[in-house]
Amino acid sequence: IYKVNNEIPFSVHFTSRIKGYKNMDLHHDIKVSLAISSNLYLVAFNDGKIEINKKTIIAPNVVINNGNHGLMDRKKHDVKDIFIGENCWIGANCIILGGTKLGNNVTVAAGSVVNKEFPDNVIIAGSPARIIKTII
Repeated sequence: IYKVNNEIPFSVHFTSRIKGYKNMDLHHDIKVSLAISSNLYLVAFNDGKIEINKKTIIAPNVVINNGNHGLMDRKKHDVKDIFIGENCWIGANCIILGGTKLGNNVTVAAGSVVNKEFPDNVIIAGSPARIIKTII
């Protein structure tokens, strides 16, 4: 545990791993969720960005990763930005992949795999995630 997440300038749960912090734009509200949510794996590769906006909550065991191994050359990475809007809730055991864009007030059901864009005010679920309800 010693020196894990040492470069991160705020508290992170000791079971979580954050890599590429300098490529992330994290609203200060999200930092509370990062401190209490266990087993979070948050990775931003150098040529991509992860943005998480205010009032977003992240549950335990979530993976947010903007890179994937290349299909032919496994040493190369396919990197796509991730944007998570305001007041979102990312449920336990979710995987948020590169290319994801969540609008404001989006709830991601536990265990979902998200890899595309979703509008404001929806609940999404599944693998791959799809809209299951619109919040009015």
